[in-house]
Amino acid sequence: GSHLRSLRHCDETQSLHYPQPQICAKGADAEHCVAAHSLMGKMAGLSQDELRLTLAGEATGNSQRDALIQFSRLLVSTSGTVEASAVEAVRAAGYSDRQLLEIALAITAITFTNLVNRINDTTVDFPKVV
Repeated sequence: GSHLRSLRHCDETQSLHYPQPQICAKGADAEHCVAAHSLMGKMAGLSQDELRLTLAGEATGNSQRDALIQFSRLLVSTSGTVEASAVEAVRAAGYSDRQLLEIALAITAITFTNLVNRINDTTVDFPKVV
């Protein structure tokens, strides 16, 4: 099965790959999504410190997770062709070409949700992230 199945909302079973939605939410400055994904990351087994480090863009101490975080941040914060060295770095961390496409798909879905929440001025109904 896909290593990225934990990106599905409310379905997190693998904490290794969970930080990606949090990154997209933070990149969009979406308060609702940061709160929601922080709660779900906690439910997926990430510690408060791991969640804080992810939001701050700092290393979590897990090299595969950190490669996912770095690659996701790159996709969210830049435009144009992704440098080959960035693609090779995430592949070297153990991600397949299929998983790279799944990362892009997850970012697309999360970004769309963030935009809908901005349009709707969605009420934050999750615990506030401190």
